[in-house]
Amino acid sequence: MSNYAWLCDYGSHAVANTYGIVVQTPEFDGVELFFLEQKKKCNAITSDEMKILEALDASETKFWRAWKNYEFIPQQEMPIKLFKKPDINYSNLPELNEIFFCITNAYLVMSKELYHVISQFNLGRTHFSQVYIYDIETKKQLSEVPYYFINIAESYEFLDSNHSKGIKASRYSPEEPLRYIWGAEDDDIILLNQFKNTDTDLWHDKNLNDSLFFSDRLVQVLFRAGFSQKQLGLVRCLVK
Repeated sequence: MSNYAWLCDYGSHAVANTYGIVVQTPEFDGVELFFLEQKKKCNAITSDEMKILEALDASETKFWRAWKNYEFIPQQEMPIKLFKKPDINYSNLPELNEIFFCITNAYLVMSKELYHVISQFNLGRTHFSQVYIYDIETKKQLSEVPYYFINIAESYEFLDSNHSKGIKASRYSPEEPLRYIWGAEDDDIILLNQFKNTDTDLWHDKNLNDSLFFSDRLVQVLFRAGFSQKQLGLVRCLVK
């Protein structure tokens, strides 16, 4: 077992772009939700439409909370399509060379090339759904290649916050164990030796906000496949 693991800082704007793209799942229609929200903003929504909006909003919130809390989302409830919002603000399409990106609500989406490597490893309950990007107004398919929406569903508590650098406590609740990534560099973050008792290759640490960790064996294969540390937004962590 290696004495290293790697933090993927995908939440950093320097690592991954964010796009105005909404999801559609079998549980709720992000397209209908988007247009009803627009009608509400213009005070043009009817009482019946308002009821539909509230139901859609509740379904979306349920999904978002499950994703944000790193809960397992059944495959039949995962996104089936992505829809690009109109060309305003950050609503452009991802470039072909982007290996991952974030969309509305901070969901993480990966490229086919990255997925093909990661999916070969032990992900535990973490899984993906294949999606294409469509125009929210015309419903025309915009992406020729598939992307992969990830549900990160493995969580551990390996962070040794007392001996780590490059992280900080919340200014509002410093007594809580939760930490935030704050300019971490290689070998700043220390993981407890209990990490070696798991064979999971991708996980979230409950005590590090928005964290995504890769095992060293996964990262070495990613390097051999041509991905770089900078491209992946990786920070090497020590296991002690």
